[in-house]
Amino acid sequence: MENRLITQTELNHLSSTVNKSFLTENIHKIYDDLVINHAENNEYIVNVLFSKMTKDNRFDKISDESKMLMVDTALSCLSNVLKTFDLKNKTSILHKKNKELTDLFFKNYEEKLLSLKEEIKKNQEDFLELQQNANDMSLGKLANAINEFHNPNMATDVSNQDIDDLLNGGTLEF
Repeated sequence: MENRLITQTELNHLSSTVNKSFLTENIHKIYDDLVINHAENNEYIVNVLFSKMTKDNRFDKISDESKMLMVDTALSCLSNVLKTFDLKNKTSILHKKNKELTDLFFKNYEEKLLSLKEEIKKNQEDFLELQQNANDMSLGKLANAINEFHNPNMATDVSNQDIDDLLNGGTLEF
């Protein structure tokens, strides 16, 4: 990500996103605290909804007990809707984060793969050069070159005595 100044529009968008996230994460908690768990508020809201149902002639054939059960069910459903909305928002955020991390992983993987391909190509070129020059080298120089090619971090020289031992039936370790 390149370093640059954040414009006021971007800052406002970032603030609104943060505020929206805060509200969706906390609205069901606030609702539960103010409506479900607070008896006075719950009673007030239930009574308001019950009186609206009583005044509405669509509910004339329903008993008062059923109306109260409907109000309680509606409040529970509202709480569940708010919690579901929060979960969907969190899921969406996690999906976006997962996509970003997956893209970053693949980008790093591709870079590492490219680096390994370049290293393999360089090793092939070094080996072909060694193969072409092998006829012009003495056995000691060739053994040292192979040893260096095999493990460049561990440079051990092959002495003339090692070559003599090899030619007399011994072994030579690289």
